[in-house]
Amino acid sequence: NQDKQDDGLFKKLEKKIQRAPFVEQIEKNVFRLSE
Repeated sequence: NQDKQDDGLFKKLEKKIQRAPFVEQIEKNVFRLSE
């Protein structure tokens, strides 16, 4: 049941991300840092 809860949170997060155009830039920066 914990997995379903996490999945729901992830979907909410995804919707927020879709409304935030700057998130893509942040992800690129994080990706660069993690290399």
